[in-house]
Amino acid sequence: MASKDKKTEQHIIDTAMHVFFTEGRLHATTQDIADTARVNRTLTLLFQVT
Repeated sequence: MASKDKKTEQHIIDTAMHVFFTEGRLHATTQDIADTARVNRTLTLLFQVT
């Protein structure tokens, strides 16, 4: 994976953690994460942590 992809992935993960802690894990959506990270929602699906 290119360094830009890794940087984007880390940004999405960091943003997701922030949204989970502020919105609550059960209320956070991929759209909330995408909006906060200022990325397309599709990117949040590509970088899902398993």
